[in-house]
Amino acid sequence: MTVAAGPAWRSADPKTLWRLRGDALPGPAGPHDHATVADVLQLVTEHPSTQAFPPNVRSRATRGARAILDWINSSPGAGWRDRWVASGADRGMDWISAVIAHSQAVPLANDRQIVQAGFRALMLVHVLRPSYDCLAQYRSSATATLRRYLGVAAFGKVESAGVTLGLTGSLAHWLTGSQITSGVLLTKVVLHTGKAVDELAAADLHEYTTWVRSRLDGKSGEGYRAAWEMLQETGAVSAEETMLALASVQRKGPETAVALVDRYRIQNPEIRGVLIRYLNERRPAMDHSSFVTLAAHLVNLFWADRTASPGS
Repeated sequence: MTVAAGPAWRSADPKTLWRLRGDALPGPAGPHDHATVADVLQLVTEHPSTQAFPPNVRSRATRGARAILDWINSSPGAGWRDRWVASGADRGMDWISAVIAHSQAVPLANDRQIVQAGFRALMLVHVLRPSYDCLAQYRSSATATLRRYLGVAAFGKVESAGVTLGLTGSLAHWLTGSQITSGVLLTKVVLHTGKAVDELAAADLHEYTTWVRSRLDGKSGEGYRAAWEMLQETGAVSAEETMLALASVQRKGPETAVALVDRYRIQNPEIRGVLIRYLNERRPAMDHSSFVTLAAHLVNLFWADRTASPGS
């Protein structure tokens, strides 16, 4: 596969290439889109993710970033985002081989690791905001490291929402069950949009959904439901937005306690939380059909009847 854009693509407006090729929508241009190579490398060098390593390892991010920027510069465009799209790199991760072949600054030993370190750094300094086609091929295991530099407090708030909903036990265990996929999903949405996780809006998750459903035969992908529920709990999206979004999704598996409780529009947040936690405690010992029946009796019959009773 030839990664660099051919003559037909080079004659087109870089901002429309994703439409012409059927690619995923690229991320928005970052705040350093028109910075010089020297200025970008300075950002990379000073970033905490680079400074965290000893000097002999620290240079990898800078060398990798330089190799990527030099390669991107061979494509047309007004800024780094346009040149990134025009190069064809936004379609996946195969471009790494093209960067290595193009660059004289990357040694033969550990060449892929150096380019990957540069790519990570360019995302963290908001020079590159890749499409979901590209991020889909980015190693999910690397997203845990990225979260350290994308706002530990904000991601901690989302993780706490998962605890409240009974989706996870602690940050150390945020890689079990649905959390491995919802955590990776939210990290990739943050990388694509350039927003902090607690700044994400319904439109950002809808864009992700549009992409993933076009790639997965109409299905929403794992972790999607949990991501909506966790952001709702933090207040980033409303209950109505969550309900409408999840109602439009072709479900792949059983409904969660959150989804079952929210069918009945419980207004009191404390009562809603109690019901969700109780159902999550009962769920491991029940089959899904019995679980749905329990939720219906508990929420729809008992609680609805109780709220309708005088003096309750």
